[in-house]
Amino acid sequence: MAKLILKLNDKVLSEFPITKRKITIGRKAENDLVIQNMAVSGRHARLDYKKGKFIITDLKSLNGTFVNNKLITQAELKIGDEITIGRHTLVLSADDASPALTGETVLPKDGLILNGDSPTRRILSKKKPKDDTYQGEATKPISKLGVISFISNDQPDVTLDRKITKIGKGKEADVKVSGLLVGKVAAIISRRPTGYYITPVGGMGKLKVNGEPVKDVCRLQEFDMIQVGSTKIQFYYQDN
Repeated sequence: MAKLILKLNDKVLSEFPITKRKITIGRKAENDLVIQNMAVSGRHARLDYKKGKFIITDLKSLNGTFVNNKLITQAELKIGDEITIGRHTLVLSADDASPALTGETVLPKDGLILNGDSPTRRILSKKKPKDDTYQGEATKPISKLGVISFISNDQPDVTLDRKITKIGKGKEADVKVSGLLVGKVAAIISRRPTGYYITPVGGMGKLKVNGEPVKDVCRLQEFDMIQVGSTKIQFYYQDN
């Protein structure tokens, strides 16, 4: 039977037998395979099984879909290929030569859901962590410094070496961004032992992370896309 092996930082989180000919992957609950992480788009990608071949298609996701480290819109997969979605990797594997596509519903663990053809969708009883990360991940100490890189203009990268970094158009802002609806301090990024967190502060413009409005504190994941007004900024960790 063919299966998808989910990994994060080379650690295996779960294995999912492929029991459907079409599997949607994304952060929203209506997907067949749900990855609850802000780096993953609501509907990120789709895996199809056609004429004995597996085809992965990107669904115009914000951060893109990669196969063996190459950005794709659509690609045929072979056993052993690695699909990168956000910070997670899905490896196509097989226990034998041919997949069994029966439509059977499979309910895996570790905060992800794989729905079959059953009309009743089954939901994990485990609560989703408040910061959109897997349980246990948020408590892991972070030793690297975070950096924000401007995508929409040529401003230099900013190393987040302070406990609090203010983003806005006012004099008090550490990182200046422009825009009619941007507040004097539109958002703050706080550096904590467990990572970096962004919080909306003021202004009429909505703070967004990976295209989704942020209403409360949100833990940043590497390569998250932050939008303040019309300014797009990408967060990543500095190499030691």
